[in-house]
Amino acid sequence: MNDLIHVKNVEVGVITLKEITDMLAVEHNKAMKMVSKMSQEPSFGTIEKIATVYNNKGQMIDTYLLNKKQAIAAASKLDVAMLMKVINRLEELENKNRLPVLPQTYIEALEALTKSEKEKLQLSKAIQEKDKVILAVADLNVKAGEVTIGDFAKNIAIPNMGQNNMYQWLKARGFVTMDRKPYQPYVERGYFVRRPSKNKINGEHRYTTYLTAKGTVWLAKILKAEFEIEGGAA
Repeated sequence: MNDLIHVKNVEVGVITLKEITDMLAVEHNKAMKMVSKMSQEPSFGTIEKIATVYNNKGQMIDTYLLNKKQAIAAASKLDVAMLMKVINRLEELENKNRLPVLPQTYIEALEALTKSEKEKLQLSKAIQEKDKVILAVADLNVKAGEVTIGDFAKNIAIPNMGQNNMYQWLKARGFVTMDRKPYQPYVERGYFVRRPSKNKINGEHRYTTYLTAKGTVWLAKILKAEFEIEGGAA
């Protein structure tokens, strides 16, 4: 589709007057005077004089550099019968400089695709950073003395008090919910925390209830009193 083709340098200098006069076999000096006079008309536009063209004797001479509109106007003044020859030459020059331009819909599609890929990359980086934070927090939990309910139950001096029985006991006393989440007042007091797992399960992190160092002391005192444990937790 021609309306999707962008032509470079069509509205700037594309052809010299010397080339036109050579094609039409007319005297260059007379043509220079004629074009100079034509340029005095504002609608003709400005023209540039250059000195890079050689005559038949190998000498450098002045000529004008014309755009497409100016070239056609000058050629029609010089030789109407040969005008098409000049127009064909202008089209030939245009074809050499044509660059295909994508329709706007293509450009928009490419921009949207680029944006989508950038967003995916940013999201991927964000997930990676979040995973790094989760792993770092998990490592800090161990260093901070936090323990799972199961590990606490193993070390408390109560026969048959495993993880399940410990959770049942905590639920019965209103410390944790039926799905093993600590009630907020006890979280706010600093007894419990919920931490994500190091590894994902089915694409998601699982959360586990931990006793803090403060919570371990608090819970051990309660269990010691209720079960009359000598010496507290192991």
